[in-house]
Amino acid sequence: DQLRVRGQQSLHSARRLVEDFLSSLDEGETLDDVLTDDFLIWVSRLVDQDLNVYLGSTLAATSRRELFSIGLLPDRLEGPVYLDLDVRGRTFHESRRSLGSGRYLVLSTPVQLPGSSLMPAVLSTPLMAQQQQADRSLAQLNGSVLLAFFLLLVIALLVTWPLAQRITAPIRTLVQGTSRIAEGRLDTRIETRSRDEIKTLVDAFNTMAANLQTQREALERRRDYIEKILANAATGVISLNEQGRITTINPAGLRLLGLDQSHGPLGRRITDLLSGRPDLGGLLDTVERYLSQPADGERRPNQPVREEEVRIPAAGGAEEEERLLHLVFAPLG
Repeated sequence: DQLRVRGQQSLHSARRLVEDFLSSLDEGETLDDVLTDDFLIWVSRLVDQDLNVYLGSTLAATSRRELFSIGLLPDRLEGPVYLDLDVRGRTFHESRRSLGSGRYLVLSTPVQLPGSSLMPAVLSTPLMAQQQQADRSLAQLNGSVLLAFFLLLVIALLVTWPLAQRITAPIRTLVQGTSRIAEGRLDTRIETRSRDEIKTLVDAFNTMAANLQTQREALERRRDYIEKILANAATGVISLNEQGRITTINPAGLRLLGLDQSHGPLGRRITDLLSGRPDLGGLLDTVERYLSQPADGERRPNQPVREEEVRIPAAGGAEEEERLLHLVFAPLG
């Protein structure tokens, strides 16, 4: 990864600096005189990395002596490092160490020092600060991504909520309007400010409601008109259901049966009313014959109109004349 690559580059630069600087010692100087902690501190500032130098298996100099004093780093070269660099001849060795709950990378490389031909010299750098910085950067990046996600979510909600309301509100209003239409409130109308398909749907609903209201008003006017005609007609008009029960009867029909509204003829069987009138026996026979002809009620509306005449004897003696009733049976669909 990038942390390993940068660490190897810095360690390579530090090795070049150490080898070049220590390759030309002044007369009378020894390696121990020059290879000190102060020297490594100077080099570490140049490469911006902490550095440690091991001669053989012992720590010779370091730019962070406190790390060894508190036991975070070993002051002796570990066996796998010696095996990789000196025996196997590898250029770099890397290992990982634990620091608290985290882990960091340690890179090591061989370095050529004057007078160290009999014992290997190793230059190492612990990437603790860089690892911690990378972890902090990653945590900040994760936090930034999470914050951006929530901000985008809030923005999306703020943007889509009004749009959703513009779509769902008219639909809810249409559902409520349909329920009112089903209840018979045909004067229901819906208003909308939309200019898209929702407006087309609302306009179609309003047109449908207006047409239904117009049709119902026309039916009511026609019904009132027919009721007025029947109420003033001299001809008796009686309508029956499939069971022969009276559903409507006009005043002339009441007079024909010798009844008035106080007798409550609606809902009663016409045969029951006629059976108590011996003078209307012929009418009773004709009605019963008609009602009993098709047993299947679905066929009755298809029957043609039938006309019959029934003679009603005088009820008051010779002074009254016999009546002739002209009956018209008209099936209603």
